Parts: sequence; C-alpha cells; structure tokens
Amino acid sequence: MTGSNPPCMFEMRPSPGCGYGLYATQDIPQGTLLLRETPVIQIKTEDVEPLDEVDVALAKVLPTLSPTDRDAFHALSRAGRDSDEALDIFNSNAFEVQVDGMDRLALFLTGSRFNHSCAPNVNRDWDPDEQCMSFYAICDVKQGEELCTFYARPLETYAERQRYLTTLGFVCHCSRCDPGEEEGERERLRAESDARVLEYQSMEDALEGHKETDADRARQSVSDMERLVTEEFGPYGVANLFLRGVYAMGREVGLCPCVWDKEYTRHYTERELEMIVICQGDGALAQSYRRFLGS
Repeated sequence: MTGSNPPCMFEMRPSPGCGYGLYATQDIPQGTLLLRETPVIQIKTEDVEPLDEVDVALAKVLPTLSPTDRDAFHALSRAGRDSDEALDIFNSNAFEVQVDGMDRLALFLTGSRFNHSCAPNVNRDWDPDEQCMSFYAICDVKQGEELCTFYARPLETYAERQRYLTTLGFVCHCSRCDPGEEEGERERLRAESDARVLEYQSMEDALEGHKETDADRARQSVSDMERLVTEEFGPYGVANLFLRGVYAMGREVGLCPCVWDKEYTRHYTERELEMIVICQGDGALAQSYRRFLGS
C-alpha cells in the first residue's frame, strides 16, 4: 500500500451471478475513500506485443510474489476455463493504467474484487506518481449495498456495453441493463436509455465543432448534456461521476474566445471542483482548481 489506507468499510461475500463482490459494512457517505492500493503486478504493454506474450511476462512475475499474494491472485475470478489459468485471471482482472506516459496493465488483489455496474457507485483514480489506485464512493452507499465500479464505458448504449463485457466473460444484469419487471418494460426502458446516450454522444461530438464559433449553441449543448446525464444516472443516485465531465466541458466553453464569460466559467469550475472532491478526493488536483478560482 502507498499512503494511508482508510479503515475497512466493506467485506467480501458471494455476489449473485458474479462470484464474489465487496459489500458495505456500514453507511458510507459520498466522497469517502474506500481503498488505496498499489498493484501486485504491473506489466508494460510494450513488453507484451503481441498481447499473447502476457503469459511469458506473468511466468516471470508470479514466482516473485509472496505465498499469500500468490494465493490471493489464484483466488480471483476468471472469465474462461480453456486458456492458461494465470493468463485468464490476469486478463479478467487487470486495469489499464499509465506510468510516465506509457500504458501498463495492473492487477490489484482487493480492487479487482469490485464488480462491474453500468450505474457504478465507486470511481477509481490512478496516481501515476505514487503508482497506486484509489477507490471512492461517488454517492451515499447504504450498509449491505454492493460496491461496484465500471469496466465498460457507462455512456455507451446497452448493446455496446454488453458487446464489450462479453469479451470479459460475463453478461451484465445491473439495474440499467435489466430495468423493470417485465420483458416489454425492460425493452422500453433500454430504448429510452439508449436514446439519451446517443443524444449525449451526438452533442459531445458536435460541441467540439461549435464551441469555438457559436456561444449560444455551445451553452445550450452543455445545459442539455447536464440534463441528459441527470435523467440517465440520477434515478440510480450515481450522476456525480458523469456530471464532472459535463462541468469540465462547461468550463472549457466559458474559456473559449467566442464565449469568454468569467462568471459562466467560474460557475462550472466550482461545480467541477465539487465533483472532483467527491470522485477523486481532495488532493492535488482539487487544490489546483482552488488556485485557479482564486486567481
């Protein structure tokens, strides 16, 4: 571990359809640091091209682990049963990170136990300087609730999310993927969700083109994207993570020459700072935003 780790507020127990998961052992307020962890294995992707050479790299790394860490590694879930066990475990659980601008695959013995949800209540934040991953509750979590991060990009359509997740060996049945009680209701709610996601994606793409030239349209796009994110993730109580991205775009719009509105920029910078503190902690990034606001 790097830095101070918080008191443990979760336990590992069976998760229906997902093997094991991490569950809150107490009520957890939004913005709480749940875990700070250094990876037990890091593999430089440039050392394993093609990626099927990961097994060679693993064969070198695994014997260097302590017996306890090696046992914990082999206890992790795996997507398939036909490939090499260690390779399958690593591919099923590793996260992509960056160190010195270079891509790496990193495996965390505890962090890998956070299951996926398309409406996640946990954000992960990689610190390339300290080379550790921090996991934060992005909303209030009730005792007994499962703590989930995300493997697929939540702002994709249902089909796109499922297509990616099948490569990891599972089908997602979270509250966004399986809404409603009846099949007809599920299909309707999925279609409504997909429509919001596609509208958001379209606005995000268009904003890059007109934020430099059309102030009114740029402002309206930011407002509409905030509405779409709130409608899509608000019912699950997990909109904070995605609003952070919208507020960042609002800040950028306010700084564009065609807009250049100091109060508009300050408004969205303040909102973005709130989301940073919740989703990534009150660290160096948050302090840099406070300096910007104070200048």
